[in-house]
Amino acid sequence: SYLIIQIKEKKYADVYAQEGNVKVQGIIVGDRVEKDYYNRYIIKVKDLMFYLQVDGKTLQNSNYVETHEQTLQYGDYVELDAEYIKPEAQENYKGFSYQDYLKSQDIYGNLKDKKIKMLTKQKANKIFMFANKAKNKAKENIYKIFKSNEAEMINGLILGDTSNLDDEIKENFQIASISHILAISGTHITYIIVGTTKVLNKLLGKKKAKYIIILILIFYMLITGNSPSILRAIIGGIVLISSKLFYRKNDIWTTLAFSLLLILAYNPYLISNAGLQLSYLGAIGIIVFNKFIIQLLNKIHLSIKRKKAEESKFIEGIKKMFSITISAQILIMPVIIYHFNMFSAYFLVSNFLAELVSGPVIMLGFVCVLISFFSIQLASLIAVPVKFGVEYLILVSKISDLPFAKIYFPTPKLRIHFNIFFDYNNC
Repeated sequence: SYLIIQIKEKKYADVYAQEGNVKVQGIIVGDRVEKDYYNRYIIKVKDLMFYLQVDGKTLQNSNYVETHEQTLQYGDYVELDAEYIKPEAQENYKGFSYQDYLKSQDIYGNLKDKKIKMLTKQKANKIFMFANKAKNKAKENIYKIFKSNEAEMINGLILGDTSNLDDEIKENFQIASISHILAISGTHITYIIVGTTKVLNKLLGKKKAKYIIILILIFYMLITGNSPSILRAIIGGIVLISSKLFYRKNDIWTTLAFSLLLILAYNPYLISNAGLQLSYLGAIGIIVFNKFIIQLLNKIHLSIKRKKAEESKFIEGIKKMFSITISAQILIMPVIIYHFNMFSAYFLVSNFLAELVSGPVIMLGFVCVLISFFSIQLASLIAVPVKFGVEYLILVSKISDLPFAKIYFPTPKLRIHFNIFFDYNNC
């Protein structure tokens, strides 16, 4: 059996393989993920990435004592005797396509291990290896500071890793329409930029601080992964800071278009990714509708000027939160209905309640994780309010248990609607 690599459209490759045995050499570029019947890694074979399925018993009984599964780490260069398993394509309408899912992850198939031989350790890019070690150290510290369920939430909030988060919590956040809190987004990046700017401006000066912040954002991207929402937020942040460095006005539409161009150049299949669609449509919704929603809320609350200054600031903050939530949901909701066939009647309430604490939790969480590299004891003190915030967010997600929290919709058949439209215009 063999692999056939067919190049299409110059740089973009699709992989076709005859199912059977293959012998390949590659670098482990992902940490172990425990599945029900095997453990999974990501392995890079030349310029293509695959899921590597490893049965622990097979490794422990192999002739290569040094390649027991416990020793497989990020950066290991290994030789495999493996079975290539072609990913399944979508067969039923609206059914799950494992093949398309893997393409959106820039992964081209599954290799089921039969024998592994260690060739060299620490073969991967040194920067990527350092970022991976920093991420794993941060996770280790988080589990020292927080209880298990709290640590899994912090991993999602700060590192963008929800792989170990309880499925029930994930579902509750999704039904309550607050799952975006668990994805690294523009809000997270804003907190990083604002916080580091205040500190570094005093230490280094404004210009040097901007260069350092750009490096921090790039390193943070390497740690948190390359999901569409992270890439959009990081690229947007870098463009914003760069515009100030070169004394140019930052245009939000140009920034969005530029970041989308880079993301799709990296992986064109991400255009069908729900996360990418939600991230960009949410941002566009805020840009387009936010001012109008604010004006509408001002008309509803005509007595705002008669209130005391403190009350006015509080009410203004509440209006901004409502406005951003409503603006984003205008364009997000159709996509949610299309992909997940579901709508939450309480999305406005759940988002408002979550936004009250999500900002402080994320900011203190960042500080806590950073300080944990130097002092677990000090980080544990800072973590106290973070723990209350995490428990509060979990409580807010319980809105999913209320009646009408999950309203089901059929998938819109866009092709039929377009046909009706064109037939009508041709009459």
